[in-house]
Amino acid sequence: MSGELYQLTGPQKNIYLRELAYPGTSINIVSFTSVIEKEVDIDVCKKVLNKIIECNNILRSKIVKTEDGIFQKIEDYTLVDIPVVYCPQKTKEEVYKEIDLNTSVPFSPFENNRLFDFKIYKLANNHIIINYKLHHIIADGWSTKVIFKQFNTFYYFISHNLDIANFPPSYLDYINTEKEYLLSDSFVKDKIYWENYIKNIPEMLSFKENILKKGSRTVRYTDELSLEFSSKINEFCKEHKITPYVFFIALHAIYLYRVSGKEDFIIGTPLLNRKNRSEKDTIGMFVSTIPLRFKINKDTKLVDLFASIHGDTYSALKHQRYPYSELLNYAKEKEGYESNLFDTIISFQNVSPDMDYVDYPVNNFWNLTHNQQSSFEFHITDHNNSGKYRLSFDFAEGVVSKDEAQLVYNRFIEMMNSIIANENTTVADVSYIPKEELNTIFNVYNGKYLYKPTKTLIELFEEQAKKTPNNIALKYKDKELTYKELSQKVHNFAVYLKNKGVTPNSGVTLLIHRSLEMIVAMFAVLKCGAHYLPVDPYWPEDRVKFILEDSSSKFLITNNQYINTFKNSAICIDVDNILELPDTKEELSVNYDLDSLAYIIYTSGTTGKPKGILTSNYNVVYLLHSTRKKLVQNENDVWTLFHTYTFDFSSWEIYASLLFGGKLVIVPKETTLNPKDFLELLVKEKVTILNQTPAYFYKVIEEEKT
Repeated sequence: MSGELYQLTGPQKNIYLRELAYPGTSINIVSFTSVIEKEVDIDVCKKVLNKIIECNNILRSKIVKTEDGIFQKIEDYTLVDIPVVYCPQKTKEEVYKEIDLNTSVPFSPFENNRLFDFKIYKLANNHIIINYKLHHIIADGWSTKVIFKQFNTFYYFISHNLDIANFPPSYLDYINTEKEYLLSDSFVKDKIYWENYIKNIPEMLSFKENILKKGSRTVRYTDELSLEFSSKINEFCKEHKITPYVFFIALHAIYLYRVSGKEDFIIGTPLLNRKNRSEKDTIGMFVSTIPLRFKINKDTKLVDLFASIHGDTYSALKHQRYPYSELLNYAKEKEGYESNLFDTIISFQNVSPDMDYVDYPVNNFWNLTHNQQSSFEFHITDHNNSGKYRLSFDFAEGVVSKDEAQLVYNRFIEMMNSIIANENTTVADVSYIPKEELNTIFNVYNGKYLYKPTKTLIELFEEQAKKTPNNIALKYKDKELTYKELSQKVHNFAVYLKNKGVTPNSGVTLLIHRSLEMIVAMFAVLKCGAHYLPVDPYWPEDRVKFILEDSSSKFLITNNQYINTFKNSAICIDVDNILELPDTKEELSVNYDLDSLAYIIYTSGTTGKPKGILTSNYNVVYLLHSTRKKLVQNENDVWTLFHTYTFDFSSWEIYASLLFGGKLVIVPKETTLNPKDFLELLVKEKVTILNQTPAYFYKVIEEEKT
């Protein structure tokens, strides 16, 4: 066997490529520590570790570079002098720090060098700590479980003078198995599956846009969930017939969607890639990191996301043997990809140690290598079968600060609580900003811009109309209104509504297509001292009737075409000709109240009955003025009303423009559906302030590029 060269397997090739990309770092170190809280025989321990080295030929592998490529060579077994560090004056924590420092030291040189390092530390109480340091090219995370099992088994046999008859399986068996696989129909099927999976692949999504990664160094934030909280997660998963693995993948995906706005992206996840008992008993590098693709939008239900992840992971398991390096080459050659397929990774490891022959307390854990390739890695572990999940967030240096790392952890906790409490919700309704962070945003960051509202929305609008009467306030297609004209139209319709019976603090439902009339109706309702309830004309009839009944709204301002449909549900007022109402100077005599409602927006109702969200004049005015210091808008700005008025974001577009003298261009419905047409509108109208979701904004950017 000594001197014979063997091909690297697919998983080993991935590690080798990473070694080339990050030479002289600990990025490919697997470091595992076992704390044995019992007096053991040090000499027997050394014999046991040597037996592990003898029985597992992959540990004696060296990487060899020849003219024909990169290979591995298995050296014959010779006795290894296992170092023993006697440290009676040191605490366990001090030893851990030493191990941590040693973990950061790479195997150098990488080629033609031994790729493992075992070390024993003996403490004052005769307890021992064993650190197993291995290069990733010869061992993966699962291998540490195999090593632990072998240590306990061999220790029992050697300490009792028993012969070890059965040697563990060899990694050479897997090398031969992979050779056969690469020539098989299974390889072809896997190839077709993965190439179809990444068709029209989206660009790589980093944890944070516009970040400056500083090499491969890592910053970690880690904490352990309580047993009670961990149990809640397990109970939730059991109730919804999903695994905790699926739950945490969904958590990761929802967070990336919420902070990036991307609706199509990829997360990497490592799979065991050991298909039978023999492979599971083998020390070696098997793990295959595969891409998981997510297509999410604000209406995606949690249950559907869970089902999608379950289906994808199940399919991935069937095709996990396909080498990632092959898939990446395909992506670069056929899909024009220039980088890795993913920049965030999630790994879930609840591998319970095999406790055969163990009659003493033991604590096992992995050591952080302080290096990684991705911008963010999310690890969920329970190595000692405690029932408590430990969450570790590893960020590439330069991605986040320590405070930001804590913030991300808190957000994940908030999301888990939200998901468990509202399993029938959509991803857009999953809460991800904790109350403490919201308080900081409002009370600290906005503290220097504190503003105390004194006037309502309609009062502020009328003040602005007097300041800039001749400026264009509204435009829809080829129709325009100046501030003076808009103010008069609003007053005319407000008097009309008053005479129809609309009173202060009453609710008026609006079901109006995008138009100048829509804005006039909104402001006229406010001028009556009332509040409006925007309803989309494209919503189902029964949903509109539910809102009318639930809100006790007596009045419905709508286009003529809908009056017959809802005439029995409310007092219908035709909005189509309100711009033709005669001018009037009749006074309304309304005492405006800042605490009065401005509008009620109903939720989508996708998770049950729609619910009304109440927003006061005070809240809207406070928001506008609190942010105006940072977004310096003025009467020369041109805004767009892109979003439907049933989406709360539209309030910002409407009031931030019309309360400060800007021009508001109402975007036609058909234009919102075509990024190219919308881009042309932005250019034509010389828009200066654009409010847009990240997902749609990226589409506009792509149009601009073409």
